[in-house]
Amino acid sequence: MYRVNWAPSAYLATVFATIWRRLKFFILRKSTIGEFNKRQHLYMKCCAYYALTKNLYFWNRLLVLVRKDEGWKVISRLLHRFSSKLDDYKWFVYSGVCLQTNWLTFRAVRPRDKSAIYNLDFPTRERKFQSREARESFYYDAIYHTFANVSQIGI
Repeated sequence: MYRVNWAPSAYLATVFATIWRRLKFFILRKSTIGEFNKRQHLYMKCCAYYALTKNLYFWNRLLVLVRKDEGWKVISRLLHRFSSKLDDYKWFVYSGVCLQTNWLTFRAVRPRDKSAIYNLDFPTRERKFQSREARESFYYDAIYHTFANVSQIGI
């Protein structure tokens, strides 16, 4: 057995990246890298959703639809339908992952100035906080709660 001293956010990022890498190689068996790169942001959202919920129905539908020519349109609608039902904590982590991967892939294309996205707070479904401490407490609770669910550690 091996023990790693990671922050919950680092553990979640590793899980998301591992699932995304496996999905990438699954898709590249039948598709080109150019086709994959066009939809990589959508696929990362799908991996984040699957890692947070472990919804096998969604994952099985995704694996079938990635092989079809226009399957990405159905995947996008399916992802929207399922992700809109997430609770506040999981939705916060999911939207943070989507925001960060979008920013990183945007920056990876070519060097740019800092984007306006960089200065935004993470989305919280229009939740209003009375103080900075309340906002940071919600961020911590959301990440730790999601980490505990994904890693199957009891709270």
